[in-house]
Amino acid sequence: MRKLYIIILVILSGSISMQAQETFFDGKVEVRDISMEPDKAKSTITVSMKILQRYSDLKSNSWATLVPKLVKGKDTVDLQPVVIYGRLAYYDYIRNNKVEFRKGGAIRQMAKNASNRIDYSVTVPYLPGKEPLQLILLEKKEWCCNYPDQSREASLYVQKPVVRYEPQFVYVSPKAEVIKSRSISASAYINFPAGKTQVDPYYSNNRQELTKINRTIDSVRTDNDVTVNSLFIKGYASPEGPYATNVTLSKARTESMKNYFLSVAPQLKGVVSAESVAENWDDLKTFVENSNITHKEEILTVLNSQREPDNKEWVLKSRYKTEYRYLLDVCYPLLRRTDYKVDYTIRSYSDPKEIVKIMKESPQKLSLQEFYLASQTFAPGSEEFNEAFDIAVRMFPSDPAANLNAANASMQKGDMAAAKRYLEKAGDSPQADYARGVWSAINADYMKAKGYFSLTADSIPQAKEALAIVEYLLEVEIP
Repeated sequence: MRKLYIIILVILSGSISMQAQETFFDGKVEVRDISMEPDKAKSTITVSMKILQRYSDLKSNSWATLVPKLVKGKDTVDLQPVVIYGRLAYYDYIRNNKVEFRKGGAIRQMAKNASNRIDYSVTVPYLPGKEPLQLILLEKKEWCCNYPDQSREASLYVQKPVVRYEPQFVYVSPKAEVIKSRSISASAYINFPAGKTQVDPYYSNNRQELTKINRTIDSVRTDNDVTVNSLFIKGYASPEGPYATNVTLSKARTESMKNYFLSVAPQLKGVVSAESVAENWDDLKTFVENSNITHKEEILTVLNSQREPDNKEWVLKSRYKTEYRYLLDVCYPLLRRTDYKVDYTIRSYSDPKEIVKIMKESPQKLSLQEFYLASQTFAPGSEEFNEAFDIAVRMFPSDPAANLNAANASMQKGDMAAAKRYLEKAGDSPQADYARGVWSAINADYMKAKGYFSLTADSIPQAKEALAIVEYLLEVEIP
């Protein structure tokens, strides 16, 4: 008998059962209810069956030995034997325990036993190899006085090994941010009466725009976890009117907006800076480029020329009166705006419970590494576990690590379409290529999976096992 091995690659994924009954050896043996039940956790297989022996005419001084065998390729393991005795042979065994009867652990029965059914069950380690697994029954008839024995075999069952790819997901822990720098950028469209420079909250739609500013500033200045480092304001005016007048107006109106910001948050006085643009020609040109306005190319030629600002305006007003009126009504109000940007830092968090709470309430305050810490408090594959990576990739949509972890979470919950999208932005790290191999293997593209697993086998431990499995699956017929 060959040495037993623990199987490494080929693992039976489910029980095999044969309910039909068959007779063997000229009707002397009937086998029913064959079952081969694997236990992946223990790397074992349990062989069970019902054996009915019909050796009632067995000669008194002889015996029959039934030996079930598991065979895979060149490896064979003999299972627990069953010995059926003639009357004299059985009593001789009982009285003398002769050497030829000493078959350790055998199931013993007299041929004319009133109950001839044997409930057979034995557990052994898996056999290695890619070949089919066979269950064979060997019958050996023996006599006393050293007469030659007789033996024959019957095949009870042949089963091809079932191998299924079971993905192992490799998540990455992003690098911790030394300084968690963030910024908020927005635009406000504050209207000023002609010639006026002071902010009037009740003029036009100013109240609505100022409310937006207040909310932006309040979101950072009232948070104890946040430190505001700078507030930059840039005011733009539209090109109508004399350029010199617009220079003065834009500076004064931008200063007025700066003073409004300080009235909302006086503690920001030392970090506020402002800049003004007298006439917003750049955005006017962009508007025209994206429009279907009549004389579009001619107007763009004027806008791209080296003419003085006042001369450009005169040409537009005099040559393209209808188009100028359209720009004045539709485009120019959009050119008069105040852009502002708040740069700030957020303190770091290390308590997983606090991080989970912040993730649910203010996820924008967390770093990628903190999202990862939050995920580790949940069971892998759980709804909360997947949610942590889903939120992280929404907060950091272009980050390779965020996309890689989100791809793994998506595959783990079966959303292969989302996983594919995330993998496109997961970068070219070994972990990302391994994840692409996992995606391919789950989708039964074993050739592509082999390429990715081969590429990462030296750096990702899980890739070696995955490579062996997909190589096997490429060689055999998949059930």
